[in-house]
Amino acid sequence: MRRENGISWRLLRKATIQDLSEKEKETFDHWVKDPDHQAFFDQAIDFYHKDQFDEIDTHARFKALMKQVDSTKQRSRWKRIAVAASILLAISISSLKLYHISNQANNHSSSFAWVDVQKPYLILEDGTKVALTDTGHLPKDLFKVSADRLVISDISSQWFVSKKQYSLVVPRKQIFVIQLADGTEVTLNAESKLTFSNIFDQDFRQVTIQGEGFFKVAKEEFRPFLVNTPDIHIKVLGTQFNVNTRSLEQTVIILTEGQVKAVDTKTKQNVFMTSDMLATYNNGSWSTQYNVNTERLLAWRDDSFSYQNNTLKEIFNDLSYWYDFKIHYMDLEIQDKKFTGTFERYDQFQNIVKLFKTMGIDIDYKNGIYEVKTKQ
Repeated sequence: MRRENGISWRLLRKATIQDLSEKEKETFDHWVKDPDHQAFFDQAIDFYHKDQFDEIDTHARFKALMKQVDSTKQRSRWKRIAVAASILLAISISSLKLYHISNQANNHSSSFAWVDVQKPYLILEDGTKVALTDTGHLPKDLFKVSADRLVISDISSQWFVSKKQYSLVVPRKQIFVIQLADGTEVTLNAESKLTFSNIFDQDFRQVTIQGEGFFKVAKEEFRPFLVNTPDIHIKVLGTQFNVNTRSLEQTVIILTEGQVKAVDTKTKQNVFMTSDMLATYNNGSWSTQYNVNTERLLAWRDDSFSYQNNTLKEIFNDLSYWYDFKIHYMDLEIQDKKFTGTFERYDQFQNIVKLFKTMGIDIDYKNGIYEVKTKQ
């Protein structure tokens, strides 16, 4: 079996696709402690994040590069390392990212964790990104993970528990549920992030959200629940509501049950909300709507997209979080055309494109971007 610097190419290949057994992982972790090997992977990571590699036949690419290495045995050690880096980069899955984890106790040792950034993952207090399936780096007594849910255990009664912050990141094309230590349940929509603590304070419970999430807050009469966004604070005792901070211009709150008080962090202006009410915060001012159709507005929770007199720009912006596409409007006026309709979340995007084409919208895919214009 061909080896490079004390480790086989086969093991390196398996490492890049998260296919190591426990024994192989021990071998790899020991190997990567060497400074030269560390440099090897640092270089690989550096090149990888430049996104210069398209989808390829990884098996064929690997075999071809192996032949190239065999035919150049006279190369210097560092040139062989460069070839090895190209092999690792070529066989990496497009969604796979490698993140370095520093060992704070020992500056001379390190290890690696594998994070698929197209699936939900955690950010630890030190900034380390950890896959939810990586049980080796997650506190076993705190997190319980299933296919679509993360449950935070209540450890507040344990002695000498230090407060730590975590962030759950849900990328595009994903929806994920987190149950906090108090029993509060948050459903996070695609491209959203929730920051929370392993234990709540005695006087209040507090989280921070970016993106969109639906909250079912566990009722505690004497300990309010606070939700922070970049622009507002939301205070509740026990209720169900949706927060959307995706837009750079505004934050939208939809209340389905109970009562909510939302406060602008700058001007301290506030709004008091009751059931079936929508409040929009935009540049220092509030606007409200009563008796809204919350079922339609929150259709994303039921795997649907529902629109009523929404502009084309609003619709495509919303769909892009799930289908992950870029768009360019050839005619600026077309952005403001309004449409009403419902799509199933798991419809093929091409079917949606075909539907818009029947309504006079021309959509072409060129160089990774959908170009939109009025049909001639």
